Amino acid sequence: MNRQYENIDVLIVDDDRFDRRSVARLLRSAFREITIREAAGRDEAMLAAEQEPDVAIFDYRLPGCSGLDVMADFVAKWPNLTCIVMTGEGDEDVAKAAIKGGAFDYINKSKLTESAVHRMVTHGLERSLMNRRLVSQRQELEVFADVLIHDLKAPIRAVSFLSEQIRMDMDEGDEASVRTGFDLLARSAKQMGSLIDSLAKHIRLDNDTEFEETSIMDMVGAAVNALQLEISEGHATVDMAFEDRKISCCSPQIIQVFQNLISNAIKYRGDDTPKIQISVGSADEEKITILLKDNGTGIPEEFLERIFEPFKRAPSREGVTGTGLGLATCLKVAQRHNGTIKCISEVGVGSTFSIELALSHDSTRMRFTA
Repeated sequence: MNRQYENIDVLIVDDDRFDRRSVARLLRSAFREITIREAAGRDEAMLAAEQEPDVAIFDYRLPGCSGLDVMADFVAKWPNLTCIVMTGEGDEDVAKAAIKGGAFDYINKSKLTESAVHRMVTHGLERSLMNRRLVSQRQELEVFADVLIHDLKAPIRAVSFLSEQIRMDMDEGDEASVRTGFDLLARSAKQMGSLIDSLAKHIRLDNDTEFEETSIMDMVGAAVNALQLEISEGHATVDMAFEDRKISCCSPQIIQVFQNLISNAIKYRGDDTPKIQISVGSADEEKITILLKDNGTGIPEEFLERIFEPFKRAPSREGVTGTGLGLATCLKVAQRHNGTIKCISEVGVGSTFSIELALSHDSTRMRFTA
Protein backbone atom coordinates (compact mmCIF):
# COMPACT_ATOMS: atom_id res chain seq x y z
CA MET A 1 0.00 0.00 0.00
CA ASN A 2 1.51 3.31 -1.05
CA ARG A 3 0.09 5.74 1.51
CA GLN A 4 1.41 9.27 1.87
CA TYR A 5 1.94 10.05 5.54
CA GLU A 6 1.84 13.55 6.96
CA ASN A 7 2.10 15.06 10.44
CA ILE A 8 3.92 12.04 11.82
CA ASP A 9 4.84 12.24 15.50
CA VAL A 10 8.16 10.48 16.25
CA LEU A 11 9.97 10.01 19.55
CA ILE A 12 13.73 9.30 19.43
CA VAL A 13 15.24 7.80 22.59
CA ASP A 14 19.06 7.81 22.49
CA ASP A 15 21.62 9.07 24.99
CA ASP A 16 23.96 10.14 22.17
CA ARG A 17 22.97 13.67 21.14
CA PHE A 18 24.80 13.40 17.82
CA ASP A 19 22.98 10.17 16.92
CA ARG A 20 19.61 11.67 17.87
CA ARG A 21 20.22 14.65 15.61
CA SER A 22 21.38 12.38 12.76
CA VAL A 23 18.20 10.30 12.94
CA ALA A 24 16.07 13.45 13.18
CA ARG A 25 17.75 14.86 10.08
CA LEU A 26 17.04 11.67 8.11
CA LEU A 27 13.40 11.70 9.24
CA ARG A 28 12.91 15.31 8.17
CA SER A 29 14.37 14.48 4.77
CA ALA A 30 12.16 11.41 4.39
CA PHE A 31 8.84 13.01 5.41
CA ARG A 32 7.35 16.34 4.44
CA GLU A 33 5.60 17.09 7.73
CA ILE A 34 6.89 15.56 10.93
CA THR A 35 7.06 16.31 14.65
CA ILE A 36 10.13 14.98 16.45
CA ARG A 37 10.55 14.64 20.19
CA GLU A 38 13.85 13.60 21.74
CA ALA A 39 14.83 11.88 24.98
CA ALA A 40 18.21 10.78 26.36
CA GLY A 41 16.94 8.05 28.68
CA ARG A 42 13.99 6.34 30.33
CA ASP A 43 12.82 9.22 32.53
CA GLU A 44 12.99 11.76 29.72
CA ALA A 45 11.22 9.33 27.39
CA MET A 46 8.29 8.88 29.76
CA LEU A 47 8.00 12.64 30.25
CA ALA A 48 8.21 13.30 26.51
CA ALA A 49 5.51 10.73 25.75
CA GLU A 50 2.53 12.38 27.43
CA GLN A 51 0.49 11.18 24.48
CA GLU A 52 1.05 8.23 22.16
CA PRO A 53 3.53 8.96 19.36
CA ASP A 54 3.08 7.40 15.94
CA VAL A 55 6.60 5.96 16.01
CA ALA A 56 9.17 5.45 18.78
CA ILE A 57 12.83 4.79 17.93
CA PHE A 58 14.97 3.35 20.74
CA ASP A 59 18.73 2.99 21.02
CA TYR A 60 19.58 -0.46 22.35
CA ARG A 61 21.97 0.86 25.00
CA LEU A 62 20.72 3.58 27.36
CA PRO A 63 22.12 4.89 30.66
CA GLY A 64 21.26 2.47 33.44
CA CYS A 65 19.03 0.23 31.34
CA SER A 66 18.41 -1.36 27.99
CA GLY A 67 16.41 0.36 25.28
CA LEU A 68 14.34 -2.82 25.17
CA ASP A 69 13.27 -2.21 28.78
CA VAL A 70 12.05 1.28 27.92
CA MET A 71 10.34 -0.06 24.80
CA ALA A 72 8.56 -2.66 26.95
CA ASP A 73 7.06 0.16 29.04
CA PHE A 74 5.79 1.86 25.89
CA VAL A 75 4.39 -1.34 24.37
CA ALA A 76 2.58 -2.15 27.62
CA LYS A 77 0.91 1.27 27.47
CA TRP A 78 0.35 1.38 23.69
CA PRO A 79 0.25 -2.17 22.24
CA ASN A 80 -0.05 -0.97 18.62
CA LEU A 81 2.78 1.55 18.76
CA THR A 82 5.34 1.29 15.94
CA CYS A 83 8.67 0.66 17.69
CA ILE A 84 12.08 0.57 16.00
CA VAL A 85 15.33 -0.44 17.73
CA MET A 86 18.73 0.75 16.55
CA THR A 87 22.20 -0.12 17.79
CA GLY A 88 25.84 0.37 16.98
CA GLU A 89 26.34 -3.38 17.21
CA GLY A 90 25.41 -5.95 14.58
CA ASP A 91 24.30 -8.62 17.03
CA GLU A 92 21.71 -11.10 15.73
CA ASP A 93 20.64 -11.96 19.28
CA VAL A 94 19.86 -8.29 19.93
CA ALA A 95 17.72 -8.18 16.79
CA LYS A 96 15.79 -11.28 17.88
CA ALA A 97 15.26 -9.87 21.37
CA ALA A 98 14.03 -6.57 19.91
CA ILE A 99 11.47 -8.22 17.63
CA LYS A 100 10.36 -10.56 20.41
CA GLY A 101 9.93 -7.57 22.73
CA GLY A 102 7.51 -5.85 20.36
CA ALA A 103 9.73 -3.93 17.93
CA PHE A 104 8.54 -3.70 14.36
CA ASP A 105 12.08 -3.47 13.01
CA TYR A 106 15.74 -3.39 14.01
CA ILE A 107 18.63 -1.64 12.27
CA ASN A 108 22.34 -1.09 12.75
CA LYS A 109 23.16 2.62 13.01
CA SER A 110 25.78 2.25 10.29
CA LYS A 111 23.01 1.32 7.85
CA LEU A 112 20.73 4.25 8.61
CA THR A 113 19.86 6.12 5.42
CA GLU A 114 16.93 8.27 4.34
CA SER A 115 15.42 5.41 2.32
CA ALA A 116 15.90 2.91 5.17
CA VAL A 117 14.22 5.25 7.65
CA HIS A 118 11.36 5.94 5.24
CA ARG A 119 10.82 2.22 4.64
CA MET A 120 10.81 1.25 8.32
CA VAL A 121 8.50 4.05 9.41
CA THR A 122 5.96 3.69 6.59
CA HIS A 123 5.81 -0.10 6.83
CA GLY A 124 5.53 0.13 10.59
CA LEU A 125 2.66 2.59 10.39
CA GLU A 126 0.86 0.36 7.91
CA ARG A 127 1.12 -2.57 10.28
CA SER A 128 -0.03 -0.44 13.20
CA LEU A 129 -3.11 0.72 11.30
CA MET A 130 -3.90 -2.86 10.29
CA ASN A 131 -3.61 -4.01 13.90
CA ARG A 132 -5.93 -1.25 15.06
CA ARG A 133 -8.45 -2.21 12.40
CA LEU A 134 -8.27 -5.86 13.48
CA VAL A 135 -8.88 -4.87 17.10
CA SER A 136 -11.85 -2.76 16.01
CA GLN A 137 -13.29 -5.57 13.91
CA ARG A 138 -12.90 -8.04 16.77
CA GLN A 139 -14.77 -5.64 19.04
CA GLU A 140 -17.48 -5.28 16.40
CA LEU A 141 -17.87 -9.07 16.29
CA GLU A 142 -18.24 -9.11 20.06
CA VAL A 143 -20.94 -6.44 19.79
CA PHE A 144 -22.67 -8.42 17.06
CA ALA A 145 -22.60 -11.55 19.23
CA ASP A 146 -24.10 -9.60 22.14
CA VAL A 147 -26.95 -8.47 19.90
CA LEU A 148 -27.66 -12.00 18.71
CA ILE A 149 -27.57 -13.33 22.26
CA HIS A 150 -29.46 -10.58 24.05
CA ASP A 151 -31.13 -7.84 22.03
CA LEU A 152 -32.77 -10.07 19.42
CA LYS A 153 -34.12 -12.51 21.99
CA ALA A 154 -37.02 -10.33 23.10
CA PRO A 155 -38.57 -9.73 19.64
CA ILE A 156 -37.94 -13.36 18.66
CA ARG A 157 -39.75 -14.56 21.78
CA ALA A 158 -42.56 -12.12 20.98
CA VAL A 159 -42.87 -13.51 17.44
CA SER A 160 -42.98 -17.06 18.77
CA PHE A 161 -45.61 -16.22 21.38
CA LEU A 162 -47.74 -14.15 18.99
CA SER A 163 -47.65 -16.83 16.31
CA GLU A 164 -49.05 -19.37 18.75
CA GLN A 165 -51.61 -16.87 20.06
CA ILE A 166 -52.79 -16.03 16.54
CA ARG A 167 -53.22 -19.74 15.77
CA MET A 168 -55.36 -20.17 18.88
CA ASP A 169 -57.44 -17.07 18.06
CA MET A 170 -57.99 -18.34 14.51
CA ASP A 171 -59.17 -21.70 15.84
CA GLU A 172 -61.65 -19.84 18.04
CA GLY A 173 -62.76 -17.57 15.18
CA ASP A 174 -61.77 -14.40 17.08
CA GLU A 175 -61.02 -12.11 14.10
CA ALA A 176 -60.44 -8.99 16.21
CA SER A 177 -57.77 -10.73 18.29
CA VAL A 178 -56.19 -12.15 15.13
CA ARG A 179 -55.90 -8.65 13.63
CA THR A 180 -54.39 -7.34 16.87
CA GLY A 181 -51.96 -10.25 16.93
CA PHE A 182 -50.84 -9.56 13.36
CA ASP A 183 -50.29 -5.88 14.22
CA LEU A 184 -48.10 -6.85 17.17
CA LEU A 185 -46.30 -9.42 15.03
CA ALA A 186 -45.51 -6.76 12.41
CA ARG A 187 -44.25 -4.45 15.15
CA SER A 188 -41.86 -7.13 16.46
CA ALA A 189 -40.59 -7.82 12.94
CA LYS A 190 -40.03 -4.08 12.42
CA GLN A 191 -38.11 -3.91 15.70
CA MET A 192 -35.81 -6.73 14.59
CA GLY A 193 -35.31 -5.14 11.18
CA SER A 194 -34.48 -1.76 12.69
CA LEU A 195 -31.95 -3.32 15.05
CA ILE A 196 -30.25 -5.26 12.25
CA ASP A 197 -30.14 -2.19 9.97
CA SER A 198 -28.59 -0.06 12.72
CA LEU A 199 -26.03 -2.74 13.50
CA ALA A 200 -25.11 -3.09 9.82
CA LYS A 201 -24.55 0.67 9.47
CA HIS A 202 -22.41 0.70 12.61
CA ILE A 203 -20.22 -2.22 11.54
CA ARG A 204 -19.80 -1.13 7.92
CA LEU A 205 -18.45 2.33 8.74
CA ASP A 206 -14.88 1.24 8.03
CA ASN A 207 -15.83 0.33 4.45
CA ASP A 208 -16.40 3.99 3.54
CA THR A 209 -12.93 5.40 2.95
CA GLU A 210 -13.44 8.16 0.36
CA PHE A 211 -12.54 11.52 1.89
CA GLU A 212 -13.17 14.74 -0.02
CA GLU A 213 -13.64 18.45 0.64
CA THR A 214 -17.31 18.94 1.52
CA SER A 215 -19.39 21.86 2.77
CA ILE A 216 -20.70 21.47 6.32
CA MET A 217 -23.84 23.40 5.37
CA ASP A 218 -24.48 21.01 2.47
CA MET A 219 -24.17 17.98 4.76
CA VAL A 220 -26.51 19.45 7.38
CA GLY A 221 -28.93 20.31 4.57
CA ALA A 222 -28.79 16.73 3.26
CA ALA A 223 -29.58 15.39 6.73
CA VAL A 224 -32.52 17.79 7.12
CA ASN A 225 -33.88 16.82 3.70
CA ALA A 226 -33.69 13.13 4.59
CA LEU A 227 -35.70 13.81 7.77
CA GLN A 228 -38.38 16.06 6.24
CA LEU A 229 -41.18 13.66 7.17
CA GLU A 230 -40.07 13.38 10.81
CA ILE A 231 -39.52 17.13 11.05
CA SER A 232 -42.95 17.86 9.57
CA GLU A 233 -44.82 15.32 11.69
CA GLY A 234 -43.02 16.51 14.82
CA HIS A 235 -43.63 20.19 13.97
CA ALA A 236 -39.91 20.68 14.61
CA THR A 237 -37.72 23.56 13.48
CA VAL A 238 -34.05 23.27 12.54
CA ASP A 239 -32.06 26.51 12.65
CA MET A 240 -28.69 26.50 10.86
CA ALA A 241 -26.88 29.67 11.89
CA PHE A 242 -23.18 29.49 11.11
CA GLU A 243 -20.60 30.52 8.55
CA ASP A 244 -20.07 27.62 6.18
CA ARG A 245 -16.76 25.76 6.14
CA LYS A 246 -15.41 22.85 4.14
CA ILE A 247 -13.79 19.82 5.72
CA SER A 248 -12.07 16.76 4.31
CA CYS A 249 -14.41 13.95 5.26
CA CYS A 250 -16.47 10.95 4.24
CA SER A 251 -19.65 12.97 3.71
CA PRO A 252 -22.19 10.08 3.97
CA GLN A 253 -20.87 9.33 7.45
CA ILE A 254 -21.04 12.95 8.64
CA ILE A 255 -24.56 13.25 7.20
CA GLN A 256 -25.47 10.14 9.20
CA VAL A 257 -24.23 11.84 12.39
CA PHE A 258 -26.43 14.89 11.77
CA GLN A 259 -29.39 12.64 10.93
CA ASN A 260 -28.98 10.62 14.12
CA LEU A 261 -28.73 13.71 16.34
CA ILE A 262 -31.61 15.60 14.69
CA SER A 263 -33.81 12.49 14.75
CA ASN A 264 -33.04 11.95 18.45
CA ALA A 265 -33.89 15.58 19.21
CA ILE A 266 -37.33 15.04 17.67
CA LYS A 267 -37.85 11.59 19.16
CA TYR A 268 -36.87 12.59 22.70
CA ARG A 269 -38.86 15.82 22.64
CA GLY A 270 -40.09 17.62 25.70
CA ASP A 271 -43.48 19.23 26.16
CA ASP A 272 -42.66 22.09 23.79
CA THR A 273 -42.31 22.00 20.01
CA PRO A 274 -38.86 20.60 19.14
CA LYS A 275 -36.34 23.34 18.35
CA ILE A 276 -32.91 22.34 17.06
CA GLN A 277 -30.09 24.85 16.68
CA ILE A 278 -26.93 23.99 14.74
CA SER A 279 -23.95 26.32 15.04
CA VAL A 280 -20.15 26.39 15.03
CA GLY A 281 -18.67 26.56 18.51
CA SER A 282 -15.01 27.03 17.64
CA ALA A 283 -12.65 26.59 14.72
CA ASP A 284 -8.95 26.91 14.01
CA GLU A 285 -6.58 25.75 11.29
CA GLU A 286 -6.84 22.09 12.34
CA LYS A 287 -10.23 21.42 13.93
CA ILE A 288 -13.79 22.64 13.98
CA THR A 289 -16.46 22.09 16.63
CA ILE A 290 -20.09 21.92 15.54
CA LEU A 291 -22.81 22.34 18.16
CA LEU A 292 -26.28 20.82 17.98
CA LYS A 293 -28.62 22.07 20.70
CA ASP A 294 -32.16 20.87 21.40
CA ASN A 295 -34.93 21.58 23.90
CA GLY A 296 -35.79 17.95 24.54
CA THR A 297 -36.24 15.93 27.70
CA GLY A 298 -32.55 16.02 28.57
CA ILE A 299 -30.32 13.21 29.84
CA PRO A 300 -29.67 12.47 33.53
CA GLU A 301 -26.07 13.22 34.49
CA GLU A 302 -25.37 9.65 35.60
CA PHE A 303 -26.04 8.40 32.05
CA LEU A 304 -23.98 10.97 30.11
CA GLU A 305 -20.73 9.00 30.19
CA ARG A 306 -22.37 5.85 28.80
CA ILE A 307 -24.74 7.09 26.11
CA PHE A 308 -22.06 6.67 23.42
CA GLU A 309 -21.55 2.99 24.24
CA PRO A 310 -23.30 0.47 21.96
CA PHE A 311 -26.75 -0.53 23.23
CA LYS A 312 -26.65 1.86 26.19
CA ARG A 313 -29.75 4.05 26.35
CA ALA A 314 -30.82 6.67 28.85
CA PRO A 315 -34.33 6.34 30.29
CA SER A 316 -37.02 7.77 28.02
CA ARG A 317 -40.71 8.32 28.24
CA GLU A 318 -43.05 5.47 27.42
CA GLY A 319 -43.47 4.65 23.74
CA VAL A 320 -40.05 5.94 22.62
CA THR A 321 -38.07 3.12 21.05
CA GLY A 322 -34.53 2.86 19.73
CA THR A 323 -31.69 0.43 19.06
CA GLY A 324 -29.07 2.00 21.31
CA LEU A 325 -26.62 2.29 18.40
CA GLY A 326 -27.27 5.81 17.08
CA LEU A 327 -24.92 7.70 19.40
CA ALA A 328 -22.34 4.90 19.33
CA THR A 329 -22.26 5.28 15.56
CA CYS A 330 -21.87 9.07 15.91
CA LEU A 331 -18.84 8.60 18.16
CA LYS A 332 -17.29 6.06 15.81
CA VAL A 333 -17.69 8.43 12.85
CA ALA A 334 -16.16 11.32 14.80
CA GLN A 335 -13.19 9.18 15.81
CA ARG A 336 -12.67 8.08 12.21
CA HIS A 337 -12.40 11.79 11.39
CA ASN A 338 -9.77 12.40 14.08
CA GLY A 339 -12.33 13.96 16.37
CA THR A 340 -14.82 13.18 19.09
CA ILE A 341 -18.34 13.95 20.27
CA LYS A 342 -19.50 15.05 23.71
CA CYS A 343 -22.76 15.97 25.36
CA ILE A 344 -23.87 18.31 28.11
CA SER A 345 -27.47 18.03 29.20
CA GLU A 346 -30.01 19.15 31.76
CA VAL A 347 -33.16 17.18 32.46
CA GLY A 348 -36.23 19.14 31.40
CA VAL A 349 -34.16 21.73 29.51
CA GLY A 350 -32.40 19.87 26.69
CA SER A 351 -29.03 18.70 25.42
CA THR A 352 -26.12 20.15 23.48
CA PHE A 353 -23.91 17.83 21.45
CA SER A 354 -20.48 19.10 20.42
CA ILE A 355 -18.94 17.36 17.41
CA GLU A 356 -15.22 18.01 17.00
CA LEU A 357 -13.79 17.14 13.58
CA ALA A 358 -10.43 17.59 11.90
CA LEU A 359 -10.54 19.95 8.92
CA SER A 360 -8.19 17.73 6.94
CA HIS A 361 -7.90 13.96 6.78
CA ASP A 362 -4.61 12.54 8.06
CA SER A 363 -4.36 8.77 7.82
CA THR A 364 -1.54 8.50 10.34
CA ARG A 365 -3.86 9.79 13.05
CA MET A 366 -6.67 7.36 12.38
CA ARG A 367 -7.55 5.37 15.45
CA PHE A 368 -9.86 2.49 14.55
CA THR A 369 -12.12 2.48 17.55
CA ALA A 370 -15.38 0.66 17.91
